Amino acid sequence: MAEQDYVDFWGKFHKKMESLNVDFKLYEFPSKSNSNFSAKVNDSSPGATGTPFIGVDLVNSKGFIRVNVYIPNDKDFYDSLFAEKNEIENVFGNKLQWKRDCGKASRILVEIPGLNFKYRDNYDILMVKLIEIIKKFIITFEKRIKNWI
Repeated sequence: MAEQDYVDFWGKFHKKMESLNVDFKLYEFPSKSNSNFSAKVNDSSPGATGTPFIGVDLVNSKGFIRVNVYIPNDKDFYDSLFAEKNEIENVFGNKLQWKRDCGKASRILVEIPGLNFKYRDNYDILMVKLIEIIKKFIITFEKRIKNWI
């Protein structure tokens, strides 16, 4: 997909955040295959120096948006979270996908289906759902991440 599709989505998403008075910030981390945005969860830049962060990936090729705790190269932190899996999922309010081995990184994630840059009629619904899930990730994981780093 063209980079402009990602730019368009995120531009509309920022406007949606403003209209809903959202109280978290996003920081862009572009990559080769998708556009990653990270909700700020600590005072340093998310992902800087290999620290865990809450990230958002648009995966148009597979038709979903992924919200996740991205844990680069720290299986101990992942394992400590996994030991609290039931409590974490109770706080979050739903089951999460737990992926210990994503290369050197680990992820705890939710996928929101329905992303398709050719058919944008559902953007408003996707964006509201995305905001709700990011808020749940912040409530569930922000303190745990700050306490770990």
